[in-house]
Amino acid sequence: MITVSVIIPVYNAAPYILRCLESLHNQTLRNIELVFVDDHGVDNTMEIIHDFIAHNKREDINYTFLKTECNSGPSIARNTGIKNAHGEYVAFLDADDYVEQDMYELLYQNAIREKADLSSCAAILSYPDGKSRKMYNPKVEDGEFTIGKKKNILNRYASNFTTFIFHRSWLYENHLKFPNARSSEDSAFMGCCYMCARRIVMTNDIKYHYIIHSNSLSHRSRVWRGKEKHKAIISMFQYAQQFGYIEEFRFVLYWIYFKKVIITSALDYIASIMAR
Repeated sequence: MITVSVIIPVYNAAPYILRCLESLHNQTLRNIELVFVDDHGVDNTMEIIHDFIAHNKREDINYTFLKTECNSGPSIARNTGIKNAHGEYVAFLDADDYVEQDMYELLYQNAIREKADLSSCAAILSYPDGKSRKMYNPKVEDGEFTIGKKKNILNRYASNFTTFIFHRSWLYENHLKFPNARSSEDSAFMGCCYMCARRIVMTNDIKYHYIIHSNSLSHRSRVWRGKEKHKAIISMFQYAQQFGYIEEFRFVLYWIYFKKVIITSALDYIASIMAR
């Protein structure tokens, strides 16, 4: 049985992919699946991946290669991975990030112990200037994920979805996927997961390394993302309406929209002006 399927969207990550691959190759959890989703980049990232596996293949790792129909962005790539994954749990890893060697074993063991839909750890965010900061998910008690706990997290969460593993059958049963948007899609996905999760387990151990590059910072300051953020967060309202969560979470969703669409878009706009 495959324990965890790690879904990695691949798009122009040649300078960083080897570190990502090495961190996956060194995982202490056995019988994992690595799902590489080629989103039609223009560099040689996929060639590097195939060459690495050819020289470092582990017999207890299942390697799956998929392609989007055309360059579609990370949401479609991740959804493609979810649809084709085989693991008991599903995780997501960005191709320019990396993880500690015991991350997936720790999250999987915690999830099995608590029979959890979601299992998470903490992360560290590293900047080009060498500075870093720790990233923690709002802490709640392990076990049953009550309405009160859900509202508490939804009022103050950052997505940090790559620090989680998700029970695959639970994702299917609850029709959970990333909205087709290129900003705040991760926040929308995590918000919907929090709304319908039954049991959760968390640790503050730092196991995920999230890397910010200078080119990503400069690109972010030039791009207006208000419409994409609006589309993503509105999908949360649509999900809540369709599956019966709207009455319980209506006012929390209003707050999420105000914070993640209006405030964040305004801050992005100010940053773009200052960057000119």
